[in-house]
Amino acid sequence: MKKAFSSMLSFWFLFSLSFGNIASANGVIQTEVAPEPYALPFEPTESEIEALRSAYNAVNTNIPNEVFATQPTLSGGIYELGELNSAAINKAVEQINFYRKLAFGGFNPDAEDSFYQEGFDLAYNSEFFEIAQRGAIGMAASNKVVRNLALDATKPIDMPDIFWQQANEGTFTSSISASAEKQTLNDVQDDMMASQSVGTYSDYNRARYDDQTVVWRSKLLSLNASGLGFGYAPSNDLGKDPDHFAVTHLGPDDFTVLPGSNPFDIKTVAHWPSNGLFPYELYQKHSGSHQNMQWSVHLNAIGYTGFTSASRPLTVTITNTETDEVTSIPLPASEVTPLNGQYKAISFRPSDDFKPELDVWYRVDIKGNPNQPSGQFEYTYHTRFVQMAVEEKTYNVTYNVGEEGTNAPTNQTKQHGIDLTLTSDVPSRSGYDFLGWDTDPAAETVVYKPGDIYKEDADLTLYAVWKLKTYTVTYDANGGTGAPADQIKEHDVDLALSSVIPTKEGYTFLGWDTDTAAKTVVFNAGGIYTANANVTLYAVWELNKVPPVQKYTVQYNANGGIGAPDLQIKTHGEDLTLRNTLPTRKGYTFVGWGTSPDATTVAYQPGGIYTIDADITLYAIWKLDSIDPVDPKDPVNPVKPGPNTNNNKKPQTSDQSWLWLALTTMIVSFTILARRKQSMEI
Repeated sequence: MKKAFSSMLSFWFLFSLSFGNIASANGVIQTEVAPEPYALPFEPTESEIEALRSAYNAVNTNIPNEVFATQPTLSGGIYELGELNSAAINKAVEQINFYRKLAFGGFNPDAEDSFYQEGFDLAYNSEFFEIAQRGAIGMAASNKVVRNLALDATKPIDMPDIFWQQANEGTFTSSISASAEKQTLNDVQDDMMASQSVGTYSDYNRARYDDQTVVWRSKLLSLNASGLGFGYAPSNDLGKDPDHFAVTHLGPDDFTVLPGSNPFDIKTVAHWPSNGLFPYELYQKHSGSHQNMQWSVHLNAIGYTGFTSASRPLTVTITNTETDEVTSIPLPASEVTPLNGQYKAISFRPSDDFKPELDVWYRVDIKGNPNQPSGQFEYTYHTRFVQMAVEEKTYNVTYNVGEEGTNAPTNQTKQHGIDLTLTSDVPSRSGYDFLGWDTDPAAETVVYKPGDIYKEDADLTLYAVWKLKTYTVTYDANGGTGAPADQIKEHDVDLALSSVIPTKEGYTFLGWDTDTAAKTVVFNAGGIYTANANVTLYAVWELNKVPPVQKYTVQYNANGGIGAPDLQIKTHGEDLTLRNTLPTRKGYTFVGWGTSPDATTVAYQPGGIYTIDADITLYAIWKLDSIDPVDPKDPVNPVKPGPNTNNNKKPQTSDQSWLWLALTTMIVSFTILARRKQSMEI
């Protein structure tokens, strides 16, 4: 298909060479080019149709009715521009750019090298708004739609001269000047592009109107335009018809062709209906006494008048490529419209017998003789009308909650191309939690949750995804330590409680209860929990009973002496420091304490530590002191040995000492007894 299209481009390149010979030589065509064999264009895909449908519906949806943000002023010598509604402006800009893209093959996948593919969307320009708005106010103030206010209208008395001059410029340079009952900015462009007209016209006026429509189209499709602005103003006399005036201005120079361009180059030729897909509803927008809109092919040429002679008319045919039915177009004498010295356009209107069918390729053949005895040119393109209003198609979204589920949401209906918000209703099932929806009845994970968006244009059955309910058993040591880890209980499945027992110093663990202050238990460690509910179990403690403190007696026995310490009491498990008090005994030295009366080995010292948990009596251990010799004559006063003067005399042996001691003791004893007897006799 693209090969055929390239062949067409090659043909027009050759034709451009012929056109150059015509313009520069003596008016004789040097070369004739035979038309290429006919070939059908592309078969549009659903995505290509959807792209056109989406763009068309976008510019025809929610068009703001209120044009003004601030009303202009047109009286009392005050002429203020006012301000247009930004939403209305944006919609009108979007509409014009859509028309331009459509006319230059922007929706034709075979026109990859079309001028539009290089990008020439127009942006709104505040400077161009001022130009257009002054023109609209000038027409509204004079209540006249003209191309040149200075020539065809009278300046209002109260309008400043400078404003009148600017208003005249605004109408003279406008791309569209129009009047009508109050309407949106988009309506004005629709009038021009769809050949909308009202009322009854003579054939002459009809032809004039058709030509003027093509003029306005050419200006909206200007190749070199870089921006646009809109003007809109209500008449000073709203009781008159028309009561509103509109101006569309493309700038900076909306009538300049691309230098050096072949006027028949497919890249720069605009077609209406388009070369490719064309909205059927847009074609049907025209009104008036005719069945069909005015068709036009806009050439990138200025001042070329080779096809305007009445003696050399063009012929146009429209062929249904499926039925081969041919519709011949009856043309007036000047079918190549000079457009007041600007763009050239071949324009024609099919008769009322022509009724375009949907989704059928129509081949448009234009043939002409460029004012010469010999030579012929041919131009062919294709158009196909596509329904923009999609037949309302719906898709069913069905909810399945399974045999045990209840409260299934109501099924929903999705509109084609419109996202659907899934129901937020949640089903229920005894013993289960609802997780969401999936397209698989056995799924354990979810694809959609309540309130999610469903985008696909297809029927859908959603199955509830369930999860068996579970409950948490939490243990609280309630002041103790070592509480068991949490446990999970499944619905209707008994749970064996943990056998782990917490601890608390001074207390005995009794079991578990649901009350922190409980004194009795509901569950024992390792018991069975059957309820289908979360629960927190608190340890139940009992204070341990403290037994009497065991006491032990430590007694001291002087064991022949006197001054034994007082007894002491030892507490079980606690060390006892023995008393430091020392007993006495004449002739003896206290050595320490033993554990029996006959003990000779010291077990404890005064101030020592007693650690044994038992009663005990400690006995003093004595050491006999040494005794001096006793004089037999005076046993009371012992003899004190003098210095040893007999150095040669050997010391007494130990046996002699004991003998002497015994003898002395006997003498003392007898002496004492004798004195007692004597005293008794007295």
